[in-house]
Amino acid sequence: MYRNSTLFAFIALAASCFLSTASATVYTDNGTSATYNLNSGDSLSIASGTFTGTISGFATGAKIAVQSGAVFQPSSFPFPNIHGTLYVYGTFKMTSQLRSNTSFTVKNYGVIWVTSTTLMSGSSQLWTNYYGGLIKFDGDVSMTNDNSIYNQGTVTFGANLTMTGTTSITNRNVITVAGNYLNSGGTFTNLGKFQTTGSITFNNGLAIINNYCRMIAEGGINNTTGYVNNYGFMWAKASAGHGDLVNSGTITNGPNGIIKSVTLNNTGTISGAGYLYFTGNTVTTNMGTTGVTGNTTDTIKFYDVSRTSPSTLYDDQRGILNPNVVYRVFSAPDSTGISNINTCAVEYVAQIPLPLKWNYFFVSLSDNIPSLTWSAQYDAGTMLEVERSIDGSNFIMIKSFAAEKEKSEYQFDDESLDIKTNFIYYRIKAIEPAGSQKFSETRVVKFISQPVAALAVTPNPFINSFTIYYRSEAKGTLCIRVFDVAGREKMHNNSKVGVGLNNIAITKIAGLAAGIYLVQVSRDNKIIAAQKIIKQ
Repeated sequence: MYRNSTLFAFIALAASCFLSTASATVYTDNGTSATYNLNSGDSLSIASGTFTGTISGFATGAKIAVQSGAVFQPSSFPFPNIHGTLYVYGTFKMTSQLRSNTSFTVKNYGVIWVTSTTLMSGSSQLWTNYYGGLIKFDGDVSMTNDNSIYNQGTVTFGANLTMTGTTSITNRNVITVAGNYLNSGGTFTNLGKFQTTGSITFNNGLAIINNYCRMIAEGGINNTTGYVNNYGFMWAKASAGHGDLVNSGTITNGPNGIIKSVTLNNTGTISGAGYLYFTGNTVTTNMGTTGVTGNTTDTIKFYDVSRTSPSTLYDDQRGILNPNVVYRVFSAPDSTGISNINTCAVEYVAQIPLPLKWNYFFVSLSDNIPSLTWSAQYDAGTMLEVERSIDGSNFIMIKSFAAEKEKSEYQFDDESLDIKTNFIYYRIKAIEPAGSQKFSETRVVKFISQPVAALAVTPNPFINSFTIYYRSEAKGTLCIRVFDVAGREKMHNNSKVGVGLNNIAITKIAGLAAGIYLVQVSRDNKIIAAQKIIKQ
């Protein structure tokens, strides 16, 4: 019964998604083992509890919504009958293979967890993981044809990730791969952090990589025939003993692009500008080309730390070296932060700093007692504090203890809670030995016995303005406040509302700096909703 911290108020919009024709059937399930065959126009709402039944059919045009606090855990979700749209505000858990088909659409604001393999078959699929959402794949994931993943939250691949055909992934926040990433014909656009424990391989002439932020492979990077456009930081990390960059394809480095590895073996083409930084043996042979011919203002700065003499650029230089490549000594790239990258997405840049190797943070309800479960790796001497809030802005410490050296998973039950409110917010503070404080994401738990505020904020992210949709049962006045991540009020607005659906345009925030903010809505001196929103 996990609940994600972002977009909990979208239940009103979820309901609007289920307007259907007179012939369509609307189902509401409160945690049964029933069987549903959903035709086009049909809808199923998992309103509460844990659903463990069967979805025998899920046609294009059908919809399933998993409400906050609810768990959708079907015992059978059979291929090829998976085509509809799945909205996840609570938790969707699949304990057997998930194989989806043409036009299957996912909109995740909560938690998706697949414990077996995942196959994105068919075509025209789009899986969107919104800011604050978590998708966790424990087994291998295979993407085919033109299917796509768009990530603004966190996606963890527990094994291997493979892309073929004309698939695409756009990452604006954090994606980690515990195995190998193989791109055999797709487009990967990275504006956040993408890191693999294994290797990164671009193995097809149709493979296109556009890296604008941080791409890290602990098992080496191999570009056989693909096209790599690097405008951020690309690192073949040596932690797994494979800090090798092997290129027989095409690499274009942007003016501020940085490529770092231990070794380099180039038999393909490296052009553009930016910085190439190596700490081991470098080789270019055959028709391997570095730089471009003719006049150009672009300069590739090439530095090999292990070089004793800069008379040649490569240790073994039997390829083609053009005049715009120069040997230049420069400092090691910033491998731990993003201070040298100005092309990362706002979802990643504006994150509150997390503890090193943060894995997950869940909050669920057990007998109406909030239960917190998280996993992270902390430095020795780190103190942990569990913090609670009733408004999402002002937190108090309710538990303090020392992190354990050999322990990465923690659990805490908030049995002291005695507050009658719809939502309670939680976060974990890590106080490191040097005194720095780092926070987890904020998670919110909804008490099912309490009513839910019919309120939504869109678009998110926004550029100059956003709109609050509020369904009211009586006339009154809403107090709308916007806070930055430090808790400072940036906007205050009172708006009258009538009975029914109200659209409130917020236009006084165009001057806000890009970043993350909290929108807080109250009525009759009571907070009814609070939501993170991103200013681009």
